[in-house]
Amino acid sequence: MDARGPRWTHASLRSRRVAPDGVPHLPHRTHSSQARNRPACQLAPRAAGLAPRRSGGECATPSAEAAGAAAGESADGGVSVVGVVGLGASGLAAAALAYRSGAREVRLFDTNVQLDVQDAVARVREYHEGEGQADDEFDSGRIQLYAGPHDKYEDALQGCDIVVLSPGVPYARVPVLAQLVKSGRAVSEIAFAANFLEDVRCALITGTNGKSTTTAFTAGLLAAAFDVPPNSVFAGGNLGTPLSKLALQSEMSPCIAAAVECSSYQLEPNDLANVMQVDAAVLTTFTPDHLARHGTLRAYADAKVNALRCLSPKGSVLLPGECADAFRGALSNAIESHDDDAFTVLGHAAAALGDDMESRVAFVRYGTDEIAASISAHEDDATLCGAYVSTLTPRCRLRLPCWAAGAHVDFDLSTLPCVGVHNRFDAACALFAVLATCSTNAPPDDAMYERLAKALATLVPPPHRLQRVGTPAGESMRVIFIDDSKATNVESTLAALDSLAGDGVTCACLLGGEAKRAADGTLGMGALAGTIHLRHLPAICFGADGATIASELVDAAPQGDATRVVGGVFSTMEEAVEAAYIAACEAMGTSETQGSDRTIAVLLSPACASFDAFDNFEHRGREFKKVATRLMS
Repeated sequence: MDARGPRWTHASLRSRRVAPDGVPHLPHRTHSSQARNRPACQLAPRAAGLAPRRSGGECATPSAEAAGAAAGESADGGVSVVGVVGLGASGLAAAALAYRSGAREVRLFDTNVQLDVQDAVARVREYHEGEGQADDEFDSGRIQLYAGPHDKYEDALQGCDIVVLSPGVPYARVPVLAQLVKSGRAVSEIAFAANFLEDVRCALITGTNGKSTTTAFTAGLLAAAFDVPPNSVFAGGNLGTPLSKLALQSEMSPCIAAAVECSSYQLEPNDLANVMQVDAAVLTTFTPDHLARHGTLRAYADAKVNALRCLSPKGSVLLPGECADAFRGALSNAIESHDDDAFTVLGHAAAALGDDMESRVAFVRYGTDEIAASISAHEDDATLCGAYVSTLTPRCRLRLPCWAAGAHVDFDLSTLPCVGVHNRFDAACALFAVLATCSTNAPPDDAMYERLAKALATLVPPPHRLQRVGTPAGESMRVIFIDDSKATNVESTLAALDSLAGDGVTCACLLGGEAKRAADGTLGMGALAGTIHLRHLPAICFGADGATIASELVDAAPQGDATRVVGGVFSTMEEAVEAAYIAACEAMGTSETQGSDRTIAVLLSPACASFDAFDNFEHRGREFKKVATRLMS
């Protein structure tokens, strides 16, 4: 730790030892650069159900009966058995980290009964070895696979010293996992990984929408602020690379700063604050989402607000400006909570963390240049701390809570190489996170400011976030394709449509997939009807909920003009893309667009999850690109 505030913390996990708050201490990595298989900490056995190992290093798949056999506890009382639930990227990386840390037994649990044990072991080994670092002494016998319903292997789970939960696992619905979380013996993957890291300055980003882009922007700006190569800053968590992979790579490729994105699933167990302290916590936006998992809006808000619990004593928080009044009202007991108002719920959830949050919380807002200027006009008003994004000019103004009264800094965002006012919003949030991570009690010096201003021109959103797909070959018309497959809810799609319209782009928007339903069973797609009717071409609907989406748009169509909001309903995305392209080409020939500078786009911004027809939103985006490339050629 230094004057800038605490960094990552860690502690050793010992068998059955639990912190006073009910969350176990975790194992940490070794500081030695010796052999990769040397235990980083002594993870020794406690009562655990183990299947017999086969000779020759082969890995056996335990049966439910074999899982009930008990093994003894080692003399040194350390941890022997680590369980990992869910074998996506996060789970596999966590399993490799547990193996590397010296766990005698790593148990892999997944409900997919088709999983192959040898394949699972090979994938864990891939994470363990990294790129080009073969480990000839890798012991596959230390890894066991339990494929099938989790309750079938309750004894095997209970026999683990610690269980690591992948974010996609709805643990509250599985009694044995819920009990392990409650007792402090199950932790999130991101908390498990965080405990292995130290000497890393960290900004934590969450929010309903915009968190991935803000995380990517934050990482790029952190590299500029610290004046280090981009590979010295980690960007990951929910975004692409699991935090466990950073922990695995930290000895070989140390980084000095990290931009960590957390979803509500990762924050739900409320264990991260026990092993991680951050200099900046940013909550970009907040709207109802993932209620099928969290149950209530307040539970969703509480999960998001858990990010704030990780704040270091000198850290700063950025919240959506819409919850400012509710936050202050809740602190003074002047405003009652309303379960149906998202920003009131969020404000109350944040205020519940305590009065000391008031001096460290700031807010991000859109506004006119005159509103932003009020920071200096009312320099003693602490409520004006935060980030102001101008709606008139491409600029923003920032002021951190720890800065002197009236101190602020302005940035020109016109150099951003990505379209949409929402990208300027995300850039402002990222700048706040970076300044909070790097600064002490004053705005950046001239050298850092110049590096940040220059870096803004290099920021690019992650794939599938309003990403233009190629360039039409020999195309004289201005029909383009834009991949916004990451837009899995209505609010993201609405932001994309409004931002593109503001930049002179008219869209034939593709809506469809597996929609998220509100408590009343509706999809909420009617919220898109107004902007589609006024500023864009009729939407093309597809997928499992395509017909329902079209019906809600028609019901909400201004003046009942259904033909201006829905252009067709198709079974597959490929058919929908082709139809949207035809509509876009036809629109290019109308008198409204001929001779104008307006661009027509086929926009995939589906406002739905992808699981009806694709593995994930990335898969959907890649398939969209294939169809778009074919049509452009």
